[in-house]
Amino acid sequence: MARRTKEEALETRMQILDAAQCLFFQRGVSQTSMADIASAARVSRGAVYWHFRNKSDVFDALFCRAETLFEHYLTAVSNESEPEPLARIHELGVRMLTEAVSNPAVGQLIELLFHRMEHSGEEAGAIKARQIEAIERGLLIIETGLSNAVRRGQLPADVDVGLAAFMIQASLHGLLIRWSLSPDNLALAAIAVPASSAILDMIRASPALRRQDAGAGA
Repeated sequence: MARRTKEEALETRMQILDAAQCLFFQRGVSQTSMADIASAARVSRGAVYWHFRNKSDVFDALFCRAETLFEHYLTAVSNESEPEPLARIHELGVRMLTEAVSNPAVGQLIELLFHRMEHSGEEAGAIKARQIEAIERGLLIIETGLSNAVRRGQLPADVDVGLAAFMIQASLHGLLIRWSLSPDNLALAAIAVPASSAILDMIRASPALRRQDAGAGA
């Protein structure tokens, strides 16, 4: 019975998140109330508040739900014992690009984040902080993978891993933004593998991504 109750609670939580994401997408976060979410999810307001304190908490849960889809890849990239770190970074890039196309909930969340998010209102500060936190975490994970690749001789020793990680993240985000603006005009899933490969080729070959002080102590 306890197991069934836990399953029902999880189902209710997912139902609330699905309803909230649709409303945030359609109306915006500031124009959606917790009562609206309860009505759309067909649950009581008490049920919504049992799972979530406020809209910022709801949004954070949406973010975490999306991140879970990539957790396996993020863990592999950040593993300093991983023998093929560049391959894992490549897989992460491919997964990010293909998931946006194949998973409607992810695609909707991407458009919400990039194009429909208000920058004012009660929840704006907390939501922006959550986005920044996720970006910084992703950047650190990619840096860890690149540093591992340098140690293993898979990248030049003088690669500026901080700048290189930034360029990888910016390139992937740029592709997602471009696709979200006009999905029918960019076959994102079809170019996911070559695009992710090209990004890593840039890291391997670009003189601009080498540390300027690499030979200073020689």
